[in-house]
Amino acid sequence: MLNSIIDNCKTAKLYDIGRIQGYGVLIAVDVASGNIVACSENAGDFYAPGVDQLLGRPYTDFHLFDEMAMLMSAAHKAYHQFLIARINNRQCHISAHSNGTLVIIEMEPATCASEKLSSDRIGFMHDIALIDDPEEASKFLMERIAEVVGFDRVMLYKFLPGWHGLVLAEKLNPGVQGFLNLHFPASDVPENARRLYTRNLQRYIADTADTTSGILIQDIPSLDLTYSQLRAVHPVHIEYLKNIGARSSFSISILCAGSLWGMIACHHLTQKQLDFSQRFYCEELSRMTSLHISGLIVMSTEKHRFEIELALAKVKSDIEKSADADASLKKNLAHLMTAFNADSIVLKRGQDFSASGALANSPVLSTLQTWLESREKGQLWQTNVVPGAIAQASGLQAFCSGILYVPLGDDDFLALLRNETVVNQQWAGKPPTSDLPASSALTPRASFETWARDTAGTAVEWAEAETRSAAELGRYLSFNLDRIELEQLAMHDSLTGLINRRRFELDLQHILNVAQAKPIRFAVYMLDLDRFKHVNDTLGHHAGDELLTQAGNRIKGLLREQDTVARLGGDEFAIIQYNISKKNDIKLVADRIIEELGQTFFLQAGNANVGVSIGIAVYPDHAVSAEALMAHADEALYRVKNGGRNAWMLWSA
Repeated sequence: MLNSIIDNCKTAKLYDIGRIQGYGVLIAVDVASGNIVACSENAGDFYAPGVDQLLGRPYTDFHLFDEMAMLMSAAHKAYHQFLIARINNRQCHISAHSNGTLVIIEMEPATCASEKLSSDRIGFMHDIALIDDPEEASKFLMERIAEVVGFDRVMLYKFLPGWHGLVLAEKLNPGVQGFLNLHFPASDVPENARRLYTRNLQRYIADTADTTSGILIQDIPSLDLTYSQLRAVHPVHIEYLKNIGARSSFSISILCAGSLWGMIACHHLTQKQLDFSQRFYCEELSRMTSLHISGLIVMSTEKHRFEIELALAKVKSDIEKSADADASLKKNLAHLMTAFNADSIVLKRGQDFSASGALANSPVLSTLQTWLESREKGQLWQTNVVPGAIAQASGLQAFCSGILYVPLGDDDFLALLRNETVVNQQWAGKPPTSDLPASSALTPRASFETWARDTAGTAVEWAEAETRSAAELGRYLSFNLDRIELEQLAMHDSLTGLINRRRFELDLQHILNVAQAKPIRFAVYMLDLDRFKHVNDTLGHHAGDELLTQAGNRIKGLLREQDTVARLGGDEFAIIQYNISKKNDIKLVADRIIEELGQTFFLQAGNANVGVSIGIAVYPDHAVSAEALMAHADEALYRVKNGGRNAWMLWSA
């Protein structure tokens, strides 16, 4: 007989428990020899030959049921096979599965017709497809399973972070205790059991008061019962079910992307037979629902990821276009905070430490900075449980229970922060204490009375899309901030902060490339300040520089964000005005520039008045190349200067 010593429920090999429930029979056939190498002790209840006669002999020596040879052939080629057959004049459900070397066949009496279940399947598929919320879909599944099984208590149990569970919905017969909205500790479904539940989606325990049957084996060391329907369960679980008042139990797993999302747990206070066809019908409904929930979660995740990517694209674009990359990043901190669903965000860049959100201007900010700077640098890390050092710092826990730390090179970093979430959790029985040693054995819980506790020092977990996008942002900023700053120095005018001639020419060429694919009209302006030399001569070069800076700001303030303003050198400026639809668009801008630059400039050295001359060329009306557009705009500018200045002119041949 297989080793029947049962280890600690938390660590036991539940798939190799060596016993089956007594309501069915199990035999295992070696594929190579065709010999029966294992059978349950109660096999004689189904077959006239005794167990001793079956074990070790070819299955072909016995007429177990008419379809046996066909089932053996099919089960060896496919993973699972099911059929209904007559054994000793008794209608039986038979399932068979193969692990490569053995075919394991399980038989149990048939008690329920399955025609109605088949007809209900199509309606369920139609209805579940109309539900667009994972929890609502799982509740719909629970309601249907409750109708099929008719158990006294049917609960929808969702796994939460840390693997403890919450009862989201339930259906009860009169007088039966419920657990709606109560939490169950992770130890109620230990890791080894969860691993099995992701592979074998259903688990039926016919009678917690029943006697199990041992398995006799020959020429094999063990028998893997992972996919068995009859496999017995650990005694601790049996006692657990008795303590919760269950005589019969049935559970169905709900998976999402191969991981255990939740379960539907069914309990009946008296012994209740659940037919094979009913159980597999419920499993099929669960598989449909699991696929639907997985799809909904993927859609939600992708939507969130796309929203973050859009936010990151805006931040990158702003940094690339800005004259000051660091200033642009600081300006976008609030935008990043919103995209990552954070409550605060902090940035360390060189000697500068800045914050946005709930922590902005907080007196505890310096404490957080000191702690973050003391952490290991150079790698991304996250937590949704407040670190001990922060928990001990007065006032920090409320703001920093969730941290997503993003390194930006050797010493700089970005940290996204989530506030503490304080929740009053109602538990079905007091959870086990956290100071128990990890090696301690599980014992069946005896109490399920409601017990309440407040959870503190935790925050909403960081989603995978958030951590991935944060890592991408960190790589981009680490590799590009310094590069962009150098490029911006090379592409921007150090006095006014506007782009310089080189960058203006690149931008002009870029819009020409775009215009070749999508017909658009735009205008190139060349501007030259009038009487600027007089300001330098009378008030000095510092006053001239101050006037140039003010003039650049005035011009930029009159244009749209997508338009381009550059200082080409001296007192020369240039503009690209995008998307010109009519001549009046040019007139409005040119007139406003002349009016604005005609206003008095208030300088430290004294007041000054200048004017501006403007020449304009339009694509594609006047030219289709960058060189020709700039040349035509220059020519129009000099015509204005020669004609009296302080005016604007469109180029003409």
